[in-house]
Amino acid sequence: MGGMMAISLAERYPELIDNLIIGSSAAKADYTFRANLEIWKALAEAAGMNSHVVAQEIATKALTRNFLDTSVGASVVEAIPDTLERNCSLSIFKSSCDAMINMDLVAGLEKITARTLVMAGAEDVLTPIDQGPSGAGSRMITELIPNAQMYVFEHTGHGNLLEAPEESVAVIRKFLGATD
Repeated sequence: MGGMMAISLAERYPELIDNLIIGSSAAKADYTFRANLEIWKALAEAAGMNSHVVAQEIATKALTRNFLDTSVGASVVEAIPDTLERNCSLSIFKSSCDAMINMDLVAGLEKITARTLVMAGAEDVLTPIDQGPSGAGSRMITELIPNAQMYVFEHTGHGNLLEAPEESVAVIRKFLGATD
Protein backbone atom coordinates (compact mmCIF):
# COMPACT_ATOMS: atom_id res chain seq x y z
CA MET A 1 0.00 0.00 0.00
CA GLY A 2 2.96 2.31 0.60
CA GLY A 3 3.89 2.34 -3.07
CA MET A 4 0.32 3.20 -4.03
CA MET A 5 0.34 6.07 -1.55
CA ALA A 6 3.68 7.32 -2.90
CA ILE A 7 2.37 7.22 -6.49
CA SER A 8 -0.74 9.14 -5.50
CA LEU A 9 1.26 11.78 -3.63
CA ALA A 10 3.79 12.21 -6.47
CA GLU A 11 1.01 12.56 -9.04
CA ARG A 12 -0.96 15.09 -7.00
CA TYR A 13 1.95 17.19 -5.74
CA PRO A 14 4.80 16.86 -8.27
CA GLU A 15 6.40 20.10 -7.08
CA LEU A 16 7.06 18.57 -3.66
CA ILE A 17 8.94 15.47 -4.79
CA ASP A 18 12.38 15.33 -6.38
CA ASN A 19 13.09 11.60 -5.99
CA LEU A 20 10.54 8.82 -5.77
CA ILE A 21 11.14 5.20 -4.83
CA ILE A 22 8.27 2.78 -5.44
CA GLY A 23 8.86 -0.66 -3.98
CA SER A 24 6.92 -3.82 -4.77
CA SER A 25 3.78 -2.03 -5.80
CA ALA A 26 0.98 -1.87 -8.32
CA ALA A 27 -0.85 1.06 -9.81
CA LYS A 28 -3.95 -1.08 -10.22
CA ALA A 29 -4.78 -4.49 -8.77
CA ASP A 30 -5.51 -7.37 -11.12
CA TYR A 31 -7.97 -10.17 -10.33
CA THR A 32 -5.46 -12.26 -8.38
CA PHE A 33 -4.30 -9.35 -6.21
CA ARG A 34 -7.91 -8.36 -5.51
CA ALA A 35 -8.79 -11.98 -4.65
CA ASN A 36 -5.83 -12.22 -2.25
CA LEU A 37 -6.98 -9.07 -0.48
CA GLU A 38 -10.55 -10.42 -0.17
CA ILE A 39 -9.13 -13.63 1.34
CA TRP A 40 -7.07 -11.59 3.82
CA LYS A 41 -10.16 -9.65 4.90
CA ALA A 42 -12.21 -12.83 5.39
CA LEU A 43 -9.43 -14.57 7.31
CA ALA A 44 -8.81 -11.56 9.56
CA GLU A 45 -12.52 -11.30 10.31
CA ALA A 46 -12.87 -15.03 11.02
CA ALA A 47 -9.63 -15.64 12.90
CA GLY A 48 -8.67 -12.21 14.25
CA MET A 49 -5.84 -9.85 13.49
CA ASN A 50 -3.47 -11.69 15.81
CA SER A 51 -4.03 -15.15 14.32
CA HIS A 52 -1.24 -17.34 13.04
CA VAL A 53 -3.28 -18.28 9.94
CA VAL A 54 -3.51 -14.60 8.88
CA ALA A 55 0.25 -14.29 9.41
CA GLN A 56 0.89 -17.38 7.31
CA GLU A 57 -1.38 -16.16 4.51
CA ILE A 58 0.31 -12.76 4.37
CA ALA A 59 3.81 -14.21 4.66
CA THR A 60 3.32 -16.83 1.94
CA LYS A 61 2.18 -14.13 -0.47
CA ALA A 62 4.81 -11.56 0.49
CA LEU A 63 7.94 -13.66 0.95
CA THR A 64 9.65 -16.40 -1.02
CA ARG A 65 9.69 -20.06 -0.09
CA ASN A 66 13.47 -19.96 0.35
CA PHE A 67 13.27 -17.06 2.81
CA LEU A 68 10.38 -18.59 4.77
CA ASP A 69 12.36 -21.81 5.19
CA THR A 70 15.06 -19.95 7.15
CA SER A 71 15.06 -19.13 10.85
CA VAL A 72 14.79 -15.43 9.97
CA GLY A 73 11.74 -16.14 7.80
CA ALA A 74 10.12 -18.16 10.57
CA SER A 75 10.71 -15.33 13.05
CA VAL A 76 9.11 -12.84 10.66
CA VAL A 77 5.98 -15.01 10.46
CA GLU A 78 5.90 -15.28 14.26
CA ALA A 79 6.11 -11.47 14.57
CA ILE A 80 3.27 -10.69 12.15
CA PRO A 81 0.30 -11.38 14.49
CA ASP A 82 1.56 -9.08 17.24
CA THR A 83 2.55 -6.41 14.71
CA LEU A 84 -0.88 -6.47 13.08
CA GLU A 85 -2.80 -6.45 16.34
CA ARG A 86 -0.65 -3.66 17.80
CA ASN A 87 -0.79 -1.42 14.73
CA CYS A 88 -4.04 -2.12 12.92
CA SER A 89 -7.63 -2.70 13.93
CA LEU A 90 -9.76 -5.11 11.92
CA SER A 91 -11.80 -2.26 10.43
CA ILE A 92 -8.67 -0.37 9.33
CA PHE A 93 -7.17 -3.55 7.89
CA LYS A 94 -10.32 -4.27 5.88
CA SER A 95 -10.58 -0.64 4.73
CA SER A 96 -6.93 -0.72 3.63
CA CYS A 97 -7.57 -3.88 1.62
CA ASP A 98 -10.64 -2.25 0.05
CA ALA A 99 -8.60 0.83 -0.86
CA MET A 100 -6.04 -1.35 -2.68
CA ILE A 101 -8.79 -3.36 -4.37
CA ASN A 102 -10.41 -0.19 -5.73
CA MET A 103 -7.33 1.91 -6.45
CA ASP A 104 -6.56 2.82 -10.06
CA LEU A 105 -3.55 5.11 -10.39
CA VAL A 106 -2.68 4.35 -14.01
CA ALA A 107 -3.93 7.65 -15.49
CA GLY A 108 -1.79 9.69 -13.11
CA LEU A 109 1.52 7.91 -13.72
CA GLU A 110 2.56 10.06 -16.67
CA LYS A 111 2.02 13.21 -14.55
CA ILE A 112 4.83 12.22 -12.18
CA THR A 113 7.89 14.41 -12.72
CA ALA A 114 10.14 13.09 -9.95
CA ARG A 115 13.20 11.04 -10.76
CA THR A 116 11.79 7.56 -10.06
CA LEU A 117 13.15 4.18 -9.07
CA VAL A 118 10.73 1.25 -9.22
CA MET A 119 11.94 -1.77 -7.23
CA ALA A 120 10.43 -5.22 -7.71
CA GLY A 121 11.07 -8.77 -6.57
CA ALA A 122 11.43 -11.28 -9.39
CA GLU A 123 9.40 -13.79 -7.35
CA ASP A 124 6.75 -11.37 -6.03
CA VAL A 125 3.38 -13.14 -6.27
CA LEU A 126 1.41 -10.41 -4.49
CA THR A 127 2.36 -7.50 -6.76
CA PRO A 128 4.26 -9.14 -9.60
CA ILE A 129 6.26 -7.17 -12.14
CA ASP A 130 3.56 -7.94 -14.70
CA GLN A 131 0.03 -8.04 -13.31
CA GLY A 132 -2.80 -9.69 -15.22
CA PRO A 133 -4.46 -7.71 -18.04
CA SER A 134 -6.77 -5.81 -15.66
CA GLY A 135 -3.91 -4.62 -13.45
CA ALA A 136 -0.78 -2.48 -13.64
CA GLY A 137 2.42 -3.82 -12.09
CA SER A 138 5.97 -2.54 -11.75
CA ARG A 139 6.80 -2.83 -15.45
CA MET A 140 3.81 -0.71 -16.47
CA ILE A 141 4.55 1.79 -13.70
CA THR A 142 8.12 2.10 -15.01
CA GLU A 143 6.97 2.46 -18.61
CA LEU A 144 4.37 5.16 -17.84
CA ILE A 145 6.37 7.38 -15.49
CA PRO A 146 8.66 9.54 -17.61
CA ASN A 147 12.33 8.61 -17.14
CA ALA A 148 11.62 5.99 -14.47
CA GLN A 149 14.02 3.12 -14.01
CA MET A 150 13.34 -0.34 -12.61
CA TYR A 151 15.52 -2.57 -10.48
CA VAL A 152 14.56 -6.23 -10.12
CA PHE A 153 15.76 -8.19 -7.10
CA GLU A 154 16.40 -11.76 -8.19
CA HIS A 155 15.23 -14.50 -5.80
CA THR A 156 13.06 -12.16 -3.69
CA GLY A 157 9.35 -11.69 -3.34
CA HIS A 158 7.32 -8.71 -2.19
CA GLY A 159 9.59 -8.14 0.80
CA ASN A 160 12.96 -7.32 -0.75
CA LEU A 161 13.80 -5.13 2.27
CA LEU A 162 13.56 -8.26 4.46
CA GLU A 163 14.93 -10.78 2.00
CA ALA A 164 17.79 -8.71 0.57
CA PRO A 165 18.39 -5.82 2.98
CA GLU A 166 22.01 -5.09 1.99
CA GLU A 167 21.22 -5.12 -1.73
CA SER A 168 18.13 -2.97 -1.13
CA VAL A 169 20.11 -0.36 0.76
CA ALA A 170 22.86 -0.36 -1.90
CA VAL A 171 20.34 0.14 -4.71
CA ILE A 172 18.58 2.96 -2.85
CA ARG A 173 21.87 4.67 -1.95
CA LYS A 174 23.08 4.46 -5.55
CA PHE A 175 19.79 5.89 -6.85
CA LEU A 176 19.99 8.78 -4.39
CA GLY A 177 23.62 9.44 -5.28
CA ALA A 178 24.98 8.63 -1.84
CA THR A 179 28.72 8.39 -1.41
CA ASP A 180 30.46 6.55 1.38
